Amino acid sequence: DHYCKHSASGNKVRCYCRRGFHLGPDGKTCIRRCKHGNGGCHHKCSNSKTGPVCSCAPGYFLNPDNQTCTASCMVNNGGCEKHCEDSERGPVCSCPEGFRLHRDGTSCIDVDECALKIDGCSHSCENIVGTYECVCPDGYKVTDDYKTCVDIDECKLNSTCDHHCENLAGSFRCYCRPGYQLYGVTHCADVNECLVRKGGCEHACSNTEGGYVCSCDTGYKLHLNKHDCIDERQCTALTQRPKSRLTCAHAGPLSQKCVMTCGPRGHLTSFPQVDHAAPRGPDGGPSPAVGLLSPRKESESKSGSSSSYPGGGDAGVLSTSPGMAAFWCGPDTGYNWTGLDDWGGLPHCSELVAAPSISRRATFVFVRDVCKVDPDRVQEMKTNLTLTFNSEKKYKCDDMCEVTEMDLICGSRRRKFRKYIRRNRKSLITAEFEIQMKAKDINKKCGPECMSKRTMKRFGRTFKKVRRVIKRRRFQIKFEGKTYKVIKKSFRSDKAIERSCDDGLQLLNKTCIGCTHGQFFNVKQRQCTPCPRGTYQDQEGQLSCKDCPSARPGAGIVGAASQ
Repeated sequence: DHYCKHSASGNKVRCYCRRGFHLGPDGKTCIRRCKHGNGGCHHKCSNSKTGPVCSCAPGYFLNPDNQTCTASCMVNNGGCEKHCEDSERGPVCSCPEGFRLHRDGTSCIDVDECALKIDGCSHSCENIVGTYECVCPDGYKVTDDYKTCVDIDECKLNSTCDHHCENLAGSFRCYCRPGYQLYGVTHCADVNECLVRKGGCEHACSNTEGGYVCSCDTGYKLHLNKHDCIDERQCTALTQRPKSRLTCAHAGPLSQKCVMTCGPRGHLTSFPQVDHAAPRGPDGGPSPAVGLLSPRKESESKSGSSSSYPGGGDAGVLSTSPGMAAFWCGPDTGYNWTGLDDWGGLPHCSELVAAPSISRRATFVFVRDVCKVDPDRVQEMKTNLTLTFNSEKKYKCDDMCEVTEMDLICGSRRRKFRKYIRRNRKSLITAEFEIQMKAKDINKKCGPECMSKRTMKRFGRTFKKVRRVIKRRRFQIKFEGKTYKVIKKSFRSDKAIERSCDDGLQLLNKTCIGCTHGQFFNVKQRQCTPCPRGTYQDQEGQLSCKDCPSARPGAGIVGAASQ
């Protein structure tokens, strides 16, 4: 390979190699040694019979050319700023989420998700090195997904407002009860109505906390409007209610009798109470001239039937008529009208009428692997049970049933069911719930009483069917992704039936009657209440009253039906 020389005799030729090489076994080929250029190796070189063998220092690996070495990720992270991964061609650099690889292949540059509109924030976005943050405006908070902003309900904090709180989008508003005025943002202070025209009182005005009271001089009494003063031996004039007819007549020299009749579709929003100070009947009991009237008896009284009661006739016979009532005033009642409502006025007439919903409590038992019940999953059981009742025609619900209350209790008081868990180490779960069935809308053919009876029949059939299906072990419930069979004969139901009305209607004599004009439905007290002074209501079945456009302290009347 390199050079040769003849022997002294001249008959033979011998091959020689340059320094750093040695002659191979064939006597002709020159093999490189590590002394010459490190055998061509990048790092380490070892001599062998076939030539130099290259190897690399720790943290490096030999390239396919078997001579050069490349640093692995073990050496200075492969030159990468963030992530390094070894490959056949050497270290490969990459960047974590929120960064991108620079053109130099080693550095990482922050990704501005906000500028690229890939943040998914519902409101504002703030870029941070390597990530971003969704920012909510004042009055909002971020949810568990860290992207969506939801309103903060400040009204859930009892200390937010002195009286009433209204939650607004991103804020809140405080309101004061009648007789108070707002100062600052959250506080309420009493208004002294007597300082402005004596609060509208004819004689004297006394301020109270949150209101005021009118009083009269000696020999006078307060009018039904609670402001004017009249002779104490005089019956005040009754104010006719909307959608009603009021017929009054003298029942003696100083006595009066009035009959109130609602319109054809009207019902009284309150039932006059029998006043035991009213004129006495022949049996010593309260006079029938106070309370609900029978339309039949009313017509008979007009025909001139005789009676031993003052004023004649039996127009005041008590009955269950929902739209007629009689009232009495005279010396025997102290010149005060009997049977007025709690606010000193006649009952109202409402045309908003419905049959009540009916509810009944029940229990059943099923077997579950564990006894522990997550309270947050109880709602799931309510929803699934409601869906079962409404989706299967055999239960006669027609989408009118709802499980309104649900409680899951570990164990069962009934010992006979313990045999189901005696050997399998499972647990009994008792489901206590209340199911409500809403009544269908009334119509010309079926009024409130008729529809209420129909609802009761359907409800009874529902419970009979549930009991029958459970007895046959065919009643299944879904809970936490599993299906369970209710234990045979574990279904029990209370005998008591509860009736209820939707908000805006109050329950009177098993009928739901809507709050009418000049009233609002008090949700806490579950009854119709007159609108306070300075407010009005011109619609039926409402939960609040509207503010009068130019209300001032002491202005307006209680129970205003219009501006």
